[in-house]
Amino acid sequence: MIEKGKTVVITGASSGFGKGAVKAFAAKGYRVWGTMRDAEGRNAEKKTALETYSNRVSVIDIDVADDELRPKADPPKKPKPLRCAICQAPMRWVLFICPPPDLRTA
Repeated sequence: MIEKGKTVVITGASSGFGKGAVKAFAAKGYRVWGTMRDAEGRNAEKKTALETYSNRVSVIDIDVADDELRPKADPPKKPKPLRCAICQAPMRWVLFICPPPDLRTA
């Protein structure tokens, strides 16, 4: 069951740190919105794999490096409070915004 207020957004979910973070947060019971480029094209299998991993995971097609920042998917109709954002794509560093305390030692 997904608890109220346990929603995170993770960029760069197609591989590496982003993919691992999506799985770690979902395993802890968080509702996870992962972003990746070309989720309906070259990354379609990666999107399917993440969404199959947990019903808590949804992937949206967005290029965070695009100045327009226009997602190719509709945002949620009733957004939930956001607990944390992990922004690591397309950067070479990771920015945690409001990291949940229970994951700091995980």
